[in-house]
Amino acid sequence: MAKKKLSNSEEAKIENTISENDDSINTKSGNETNPAPDSNNSERPKRGKTRIWKKPLKINGIPSELIQKAEPVKQSETIETKDLSHVKKNLVKSKDVAIRDAEKQSKAASEMDAGLTKTETTQNERKFDGDNKTFNKKKTFKGNKKHGTNQKPDNTDATTVNKQTALSAHTESEPASTNVNSVEATTDTAAQKNRRKKKKKNNNSHQQESGSKENRKEELLTPIKQEESKQTSKPVKSQAQTNIIVKDKQSDNRNKAQKNKPEPSKRKEIVFTVIPQVKQLNKSQTNNAFLNNFLSKVEDYLRQKAYIEPGGKLLAAVSGGVDSIVLMDCLALLAEGMRFTLYVAHFNHKLRGLSADNDEALVKNTTKEYNLHYYSGSGNVKQYSSKNSISIEHAARILRYNFFERTARNIGVDIVATAHTEDDLVETFFINLFRGSGLTGLSSMPTKRKFVKNVSLVRPFLQFTKQDLYNYASIRRLKWHEDETNSLLNYTRNKVRHELVPLLKESYNPALSNIITRTSELLQGADEVIKDLVSKSVPTILEDANNEKFRIKINMLLTFNRFMQGELIQYLWSKYFRLQPLSLSTIDRILALTKSITGSICEISGGNFVLRDRNNLVFAKRIKDVQSSIIIEKPGEYKLGKMKIEIKEVRRNEIIFNDDKNIEFIPARMLQPFVEIRNKREGDDFHPLGAPGVMKLSDFLTNEKVSLADKPNVLVMSNKFDILWVLGYRISEKCRIKDTNEKIYRIRLIS
Repeated sequence: MAKKKLSNSEEAKIENTISENDDSINTKSGNETNPAPDSNNSERPKRGKTRIWKKPLKINGIPSELIQKAEPVKQSETIETKDLSHVKKNLVKSKDVAIRDAEKQSKAASEMDAGLTKTETTQNERKFDGDNKTFNKKKTFKGNKKHGTNQKPDNTDATTVNKQTALSAHTESEPASTNVNSVEATTDTAAQKNRRKKKKKNNNSHQQESGSKENRKEELLTPIKQEESKQTSKPVKSQAQTNIIVKDKQSDNRNKAQKNKPEPSKRKEIVFTVIPQVKQLNKSQTNNAFLNNFLSKVEDYLRQKAYIEPGGKLLAAVSGGVDSIVLMDCLALLAEGMRFTLYVAHFNHKLRGLSADNDEALVKNTTKEYNLHYYSGSGNVKQYSSKNSISIEHAARILRYNFFERTARNIGVDIVATAHTEDDLVETFFINLFRGSGLTGLSSMPTKRKFVKNVSLVRPFLQFTKQDLYNYASIRRLKWHEDETNSLLNYTRNKVRHELVPLLKESYNPALSNIITRTSELLQGADEVIKDLVSKSVPTILEDANNEKFRIKINMLLTFNRFMQGELIQYLWSKYFRLQPLSLSTIDRILALTKSITGSICEISGGNFVLRDRNNLVFAKRIKDVQSSIIIEKPGEYKLGKMKIEIKEVRRNEIIFNDDKNIEFIPARMLQPFVEIRNKREGDDFHPLGAPGVMKLSDFLTNEKVSLADKPNVLVMSNKFDILWVLGYRISEKCRIKDTNEKIYRIRLIS
């Protein structure tokens, strides 16, 4: 390939440009640094015949296009080359290309300043202009990861000439390695750029500005590649470059690991009750052996049996008596150490007039002194007792525990604590024994049982006697009210407390309370085993169960022995009706229905009954009948006790027939001028849809297998002449839609 010679003017221009920028590159040889000769220096060494550099076709036998460019090297690092002879500076960049490159580098620098975490690199491109003999090259820069800064190109001179070093032929007499400083680049400020632009416009010249070493932070230099021996076919990176690349990869891996590392979850703050200093133990109380032993036993119970955890919530039932006041004080002292929140609930039974109100005021004021959460409720126990035909004690217990249940749900507590003592357990044992209750009743008071969903009822004071609580209250100087009704013998519990138990202790065994407590614990264990067996057997005998009604299959019930039959009934009774256990005499009357005729009923106190219905025993609550008559004259919504009925006009395309018996479609003419919703009556006739003719309504209900317990609650919709719909079962044949053009009503029964 023939070489094209340059004119004298072109050669002079290239030499001047190279000499002007020689000061940007320092070539070290030994310990001396030789600055490049200045183009304006008259003592510049004479040059020989100008040699025009030509791009080699191959380097070490490899096409030059296939050789990759090495990445820039840090200024602090040195590159060792074994066979490097000298470095030639032979690249000149045109003014226009340099300006464009400076603008691109400035834009890249602004992006890096905006917070780019990854180093942006672009491949070096080299272009050869055959006419102008000019190489254009794009430089890339890497941030200094070691020091956490980004290196940016220097745009001080808009026409800065980018230098490239190339390897020339080397001889054996030259040094084995040459150290070359890597050149770094810095970014100009906007003010400097504006000044340069103005200066260029005014001068209209292409004169290049030379930047001094003090103003330059970084300079451009193409990394030198190490030449290998002729036997080697692949280029090898220098050790310094390899170290830099390894460090960069390690830094990238660390950054990725830090990004992928999940943020540590914040520790949930635990809230607990802290009582005022005046209510905490004083020095004498802290050294009291009885008090320390009492608190230690309660704490062990809460940890080992109640399973209260830090951050938990506990609701204490406080009546105002000595036992409940001691419970509140004891739990308040333990709350801070065990880190739980204490709430207090009081229920006013309205049985003792002003005395009951004084108890409520005492509890309210005491909770203020302890800085505790307080909730109160009340109910008319006498009215509830007479309405449900139950005793005053039973009615008071039901209303009281219903209030505690509502409060526990609203607060979201984990545990409800009561202040029952060992004396209360003994009294309950004898009361249930006299009532003839089963195994569950004789187990008396368990130390812990399920109260409502996710809430437990605990009794931490069953290990103490009433006298222990009086001693505690005396040491702590607590205030309480005595219930004057506790001394009255009108109630069964008071008779057992003041007459029977003292007599048995005096005449038979002074350790009666301990014996009954031990017996009760054994019965509780046996009751748990029986309940586990019963719960597994219940699905075989039960069907159609809810809180108002459940059925027991008679044939399946009779496969168990008599004891298990009674336990199965007790289990279902307590689970669905949530009432006290049935007495043994009541269990016997219910089991007698298995041999009775269909329709036999066993009445149970509280408005509950058991009905023999074909092959089932139906346990149900008596529900008040809905309004005997509701007149409907136009479409709309009408209330029917716990249900409502919706009548709405619909289009023809909205009529969809399905198996839902609570939705029916009838012609609008059937509702003229009005319809009535009422209870069924004796002698009602009905023509069911699809039936051959009219039949008695009672026969229709029998064919539909409606139980005797449900028949009294059946409702019908009728006009002046006919029954149009037996609600929830079937419409009349007279309501069949025949004319497609007539107005249609959709009637829906909503529970």
